[in-house]
Amino acid sequence: MNVEMFSSDSPRWPRALAGLAHDVYHLPGFARLFAREEGGEAVAFLAEEGNRRLLLPMIVRPIDEGDDGDDDGDGAGIPGRFDATCPYGYPGPVVTTDESDRGLEDFLDRALECLGAEMLARGIVCAFARLHPLLGLPLAPFRRTGKVVRHGETVSIGLTRGPEGIWQGMNATCRNQVNKAGRMGQVVRVDEAWKALPEFLAIYRETMDRRSASASYYFDEGHLLEMREILGDRATLLVAEIGGELAAGAIFLETNGIVNYHLSGTRAEFVRNHPSRTILHRAAVLSAERGHRVFHLGGGRGGARDSLFDFKASFSPCRHAFHTWRFVADETAYRALVDRWRERSGGDPDGREGFFPAYRRPIEHAVVAAGGALLATG
Repeated sequence: MNVEMFSSDSPRWPRALAGLAHDVYHLPGFARLFAREEGGEAVAFLAEEGNRRLLLPMIVRPIDEGDDGDDDGDGAGIPGRFDATCPYGYPGPVVTTDESDRGLEDFLDRALECLGAEMLARGIVCAFARLHPLLGLPLAPFRRTGKVVRHGETVSIGLTRGPEGIWQGMNATCRNQVNKAGRMGQVVRVDEAWKALPEFLAIYRETMDRRSASASYYFDEGHLLEMREILGDRATLLVAEIGGELAAGAIFLETNGIVNYHLSGTRAEFVRNHPSRTILHRAAVLSAERGHRVFHLGGGRGGARDSLFDFKASFSPCRHAFHTWRFVADETAYRALVDRWRERSGGDPDGREGFFPAYRRPIEHAVVAAGGALLATG
């Protein structure tokens, strides 16, 4: 088996993806952008054997003083140790998919064993990945190697039936609100030059404030402009106007026949006008016209079946299971880090079922009961 781990500037990364079903989250430029947000390095692990292949994007981060969320300068770091998380979105491992390939699981068992050996050689203690809900992946090898956790479902809209199929997939409430918006004169347009980006960003931040979103959901203008530069025409900004005012906006990312609902926001005074519905409907129709196969809306907050999930579910009956994978390559180092976290906090990090890796859980969350609402994000 040929095994490699290379950085995001290596030509091996796009060449390896060329033979795999993948999404925008697997692109090297996308991983590199979010690696800077995490203070790490974007790398990909590649295992190949015959016509079988596995590729896993990762962000490798140093385990430093203060990784436990404390800022008094004597945190839970172990010098020379790293861990790996994944870029934003659903960039979990992608593999050659052939339902007739009965040897694929055996290949994955060997590939993941090689991943563990490569991580140990590089001082990488553990890895976290959000698995892609739309891309087929045998879960048994990942369960044998680490832990697979199901977090709920995501929603997608099938695009191959065109505008009529999209419309029929929406529930009655959704269709009524889109029709009403049209009668009231809402205008949805593609902002080709992204001229409305500063105003959209202000609306987006206002929306995140209303939802009490975590810091990881806030992005600055430079980040979004760089993402657009990396993705080019694979990133689209749609805006909705009511009475000449920008009421809402959303960014959509597309590649390899898959479109993703990336960021969106609605100005508070226009929430009752449902401009986000008209934007999503327009985005679905536009994506179908561009020849894409599926529009992935994602799920609720932390995978929960909440109001955000219900909003997305009103557009389509298509559902997909969402899982994360947690893999500890160096059990001794991992336990040492968790034990040091426990000594400092006096609490239980609930590492395997909640926050992962447990030693990165902020100490102020230590009093939250095990099994709470926290979703591991790596």
